[in-house]
Amino acid sequence: MKTQQFLKKFHEQKISTVVIGTSAGGVEALRDLLPCFKAPSALSVALVIHLPPEGPNLLPSLYQEFCDYKIKEADSSETMIPGTIYIAPPDYHLSLEKDKTLSLSVESPLNYSRPSIDILFESAGYALGDKCMGILLTGANGDGSRGLQVINSKKGLTIVQDPEDAEYPTMPESAIGLFDPDLILSLEKIKKLITQITKENTKE
Repeated sequence: MKTQQFLKKFHEQKISTVVIGTSAGGVEALRDLLPCFKAPSALSVALVIHLPPEGPNLLPSLYQEFCDYKIKEADSSETMIPGTIYIAPPDYHLSLEKDKTLSLSVESPLNYSRPSIDILFESAGYALGDKCMGILLTGANGDGSRGLQVINSKKGLTIVQDPEDAEYPTMPESAIGLFDPDLILSLEKIKKLITQITKENTKE
């Protein structure tokens, strides 16, 4: 799919929620990508990054000074609101309900990971259908590929970082090997796309 066709579908489908998954190399990738979500915006964002289970989650404070969006660790049962990025806490799965409330769980790791990108992506696909967009970035395992496929099957939009551009290509390659994402882009092109989307998707 070409980028302009993707943008047309994005607006026609009235995408309201973006879910992002990454692992190895993701701290740096998100540092570049998250500032591209510009306020005011009608979008809300949930993301999973594989982090060590012990210790505090320092990412909200690390990213906040660079971002227009509010960045916070997700709380169970809170409702997603526009202009906010919710990060899964270490050692908790994050999932999304149909009413856009967030759920946390300590079920067994999936793909050796808790939080699992697949769990977030699958829940978003089933809950939001074509109102959801998934982005899968750099990573060293296959987590997220099946969840992104679910988003695709429910008519949501899907973006995968170009493996040749990713610091760790395994995660993008796994998704591309499973299905045909709508877009395969370098991180720089994903940044430009998000900047354009949020500029056009302002909160009324």
